Amino acid sequence: MSSKQNTKSASTSKFAAAPAYQSFRQQFGTLLRDLAGSPWPDLIVLHGDSDFFLGKSLQALREAWQRRLPQAGSSESPEKLEPSEIAVINSVDAAELAKDGLLDLILSQSLFEETQLVVVRRAEKKSDAGKVMAALPSPLSNRWSNRLIMTFEKAVLPVEVQRQVVRLGGQVIHVAQPSSQADFMQYIQTTSQRARLQLTAEAQQMVFNCCGRDVVVIENEINRLGFIFPPVAGKPADLGTAEVSSVLGVLREDEVFRLDELLVNRRHAEVEVLLHSLMARGESVLAVIGVLARHCRNGLAIQDEMARRGALDVSGMAARLRLPQAVIRNFVRYVPGVPRVTFEGALAACAQADVELKTSGLPDGLALSRIVECFQTN
Repeated sequence: MSSKQNTKSASTSKFAAAPAYQSFRQQFGTLLRDLAGSPWPDLIVLHGDSDFFLGKSLQALREAWQRRLPQAGSSESPEKLEPSEIAVINSVDAAELAKDGLLDLILSQSLFEETQLVVVRRAEKKSDAGKVMAALPSPLSNRWSNRLIMTFEKAVLPVEVQRQVVRLGGQVIHVAQPSSQADFMQYIQTTSQRARLQLTAEAQQMVFNCCGRDVVVIENEINRLGFIFPPVAGKPADLGTAEVSSVLGVLREDEVFRLDELLVNRRHAEVEVLLHSLMARGESVLAVIGVLARHCRNGLAIQDEMARRGALDVSGMAARLRLPQAVIRNFVRYVPGVPRVTFEGALAACAQADVELKTSGLPDGLALSRIVECFQTN
């Protein structure tokens, strides 16, 4: 066991504030590589404020544990495990744990497997999680039969939980989610690679422009691309903007610019005319809603930049937000007169329309009119 090393790692981390996404990726990648060739730590704690990324990280650890199972036809696993030590996972929701349930899961040996992985999900739902962990013996006592992973959907772990993680020599991973556009571009790239796709830089940008910062939507759309464009002769499919736009229903750039221009100049009646003409032409209503949502996100981002930096720096703002300077110039004249709640309300209307179009058969025209009404309230 490497419990002493784990204790040192947990105590020196000092449970720092949320790491940047890139730092998290590096730390988590190092952990997965270490687990491939070394004994597992007795305790791993995942925590963060994104249930989606906690789930993704937990799944990666589960897969790493399952890879410990000797492959069919091979004489031994990478870790040269004993035949009885196979990849068994016992997963439980923290709310279902009885008083001594965690202790029993850690100490009890199975009749069939020597070592199991115990996963306790949503431990933040257990108000006395620290007290429950306090009942666990130190791994140095050699009483632990199994390994433990706990997940907390919390940006900061409770103090008592932190204390127990240090006592137990646990390894802590603060799961971060993308925040900057560069983070999202990295996420799109790695998600594409997992889907066995090779997207050009322009195609990745198109995915971001269409899907925005919704990681679930990004992943779903990339997986859809993966089904439509499977690997050829075992090699990932190479996709450019033409292939991506044919699936995501991206509008022509001149139409996007025209729509932005009409909204910036508050010509809402003409906005509705343009939108309904696009529908009559057979354009995807979801693609049109994506453009409207991007308009709102751009407005909010530029408002934030102007509030944070004060002095107007068009070229610097364009570089930071990765938007054309012409767009920045239009928006900096426009956004000061638009309340933040207008952009937020229109963005929420876009999200609601997306759901209702897919679930309740909401007419396309009505969905678009509701969004435009949000801009007219200003």
